Amino acid sequence: MANDEHVTLLKQSVDVWNKWRDENPDIRPDLSGANLRETYLESAKLSGADLRGADLREVNLRKANLSDATNLFRTDYLSETENLLRVALTGSETANLFPTDLTGANLSGAFLPEANLFHTDLTGGGPQRGDP
Repeated sequence: MANDEHVTLLKQSVDVWNKWRDENPDIRPDLSGANLRETYLESAKLSGADLRGADLREVNLRKANLSDATNLFRTDYLSETENLLRVALTGSETANLFPTDLTGANLSGAFLPEANLFHTDLTGGGPQRGDP
């Protein structure tokens, strides 16, 4: 179950969230089961977050940092996210990315057991200058 404080901070704004993350680097965000549908998360610092069962439908995760985020395997509707362009998934566990635009995404070190990448655009993947 998600930590209510973490969800509230994230829903306030990406700026508020990222500032909190910078001030609390040792806290592992618990967003498990959170309803984040339609939340604007472009450039959000979600590294190390527990996103198990989170509803990410219609979420813009462009340039978001999901490195080392755990339990993305059971994240609901990750495949329906609005924008995963240039997202960093390094070291993350994820599986259902169908159909997703991962243009320019950095997937190095991502653990993708039984990944469904059917109709997934991986054009220009790999580390990019200025990646999150």
